[in-house]
Amino acid sequence: MDSATRWPPSARAHGRNGHAVPAVIPVQLALGNSARQRVAAERLEWFAIDNQISINTANVPLEFSFPESIRVVSPPYRGGAVIDFHAKRLQAVTGTLKIKSGDEVKPAEFYQVSLVVDGRPFTFPTGRGGEYHVEDLKPGRYAARLAANGHACAFDLVVPSSETPIAELPAIVCEVER
Repeated sequence: MDSATRWPPSARAHGRNGHAVPAVIPVQLALGNSARQRVAAERLEWFAIDNQISINTANVPLEFSFPESIRVVSPPYRGGAVIDFHAKRLQAVTGTLKIKSGDEVKPAEFYQVSLVVDGRPFTFPTGRGGEYHVEDLKPGRYAARLAANGHACAFDLVVPSSETPIAELPAIVCEVER
């Protein structure tokens, strides 16, 4: 195993008969936006018997999330099963937006920001002080538009490639369109 593998100490697979079966669940801390899980469980019930395989998510780093931590499998006789827990690595950006109108620069509080991600519209709000928090944007440059209260402006939102779960971006000043 490489150094990025962590072994949860209390992982268990549960057969239909209620007996806990030790399972080994290494969580690969892969670069990118996902993690890979491999489950090795002995003595699973086979052929139309439901086996619950679970991950103790308390042992997984906080930057990973699982839509479900329990899966049910019924492997064939002398067979196996590949179980995908759909782990997702949190990747977020935070920062502040300011709006410039003439000589006045003030926080872009409670505005709606619009951009296009993979051909689909994507929006997020700004909060008090012009602060924003956006999750799951791929690294890259996005043409964004800020609009509210009759004011609008365009700017580039640059999302860096980062190993940290949350990347803090420098303040962005957007000049009002005339």
